[in-house]
Amino acid sequence: MTQTLRTTLQTAAAVLFVLGSSQQFSVCLAQDRGDLPKIAADERDFETRSNILRGIAEHKAKPNEARSPTPEQVMAEARADYMGMQIANKALKQQLAAGTPLDLQFVSNSVSDIRKRAEKLSTNLAFPEPEKDAKHLKIGPAGSREELPGIA
Repeated sequence: MTQTLRTTLQTAAAVLFVLGSSQQFSVCLAQDRGDLPKIAADERDFETRSNILRGIAEHKAKPNEARSPTPEQVMAEARADYMGMQIANKALKQQLAAGTPLDLQFVSNSVSDIRKRAEKLSTNLAFPEPEKDAKHLKIGPAGSREELPGIA
C-alpha cells in the first residue's frame, strides 16, 4: 500500500507540476502577446490626457488678468513708460554728442524701446482717434550714418 500510495502521490505531484507550469506559461504568453496593444493604448490615453491638461493650464485665466487694472496702476505704468522714453532719448543724445563712431545697434535698440513704450502709452491713455484725412509722415529705418538727419 505504501508503494501504490507513493506512486499515486508522485503521479499527482507530476500532474500538479505540469498543470502549474502550463498555467504559468499561459500567463507569460498572455503578458507577452495580449498586453502589448493594451500598453500602447494606455500610453496613447496618457498622452491625450496630458495634452488636454496642458491645454487647460495654458488657457486658464490668471487671477490678475481677470480684473482690470485700477487707475492708479494705469498711471504708474504710464509714468514708468514716459520715464523710460525720456531715459532712452537722453542716452541717444549722449551717444550723438560723444563724437565717437555711431553704434547703429544701440540706436536701433533705443528707438525700438521708445516706440514700444509710446505704443503702450497710446493704449493706456485715452487719446482721441486721429482724423482720417490727416497726413502722417512715414519714416523708414536708416541704413547708414549719412541717412540720419543732423549728423555730420
